[in-house]
Amino acid sequence: MRRGDTVLMPAGPGNHPHLWIVVTDPLPTGETIVVSVTTLRHAAEQTVVLGPSDHSFIRHQSCVHFGDARILDGTRLDVEIQHGRIQNHDPCTEQLTDEIEDGLWSSPHTPRKVLNFLEGLEEYP
Repeated sequence: MRRGDTVLMPAGPGNHPHLWIVVTDPLPTGETIVVSVTTLRHAAEQTVVLGPSDHSFIRHQSCVHFGDARILDGTRLDVEIQHGRIQNHDPCTEQLTDEIEDGLWSSPHTPRKVLNFLEGLEEYP
């Protein structure tokens, strides 16, 4: 998995497939940050709002759910794809991936461990 790649993974009640976006290139350890996209609702975070023109999976107004940002093993994601438990989807543009990465810093909902991981990336040679 590389920065900008997307997958469909189950999330939320009913484990319906949600679009997850890989926000960072993996470290040599394989770790990367992923965020999910969810339907825009009145109480939903609106740091980054997306529409159908932003990605082929999106059919209506949606938002990046920064509160659910995760640090995952990109190699493990590849294994899950090989076993059919998650599916690859169309990649994001670099511009959209940049906007989402900026949103990780801007959102008050991004988990502290994700921000610490991002800070570490800035120091990584």
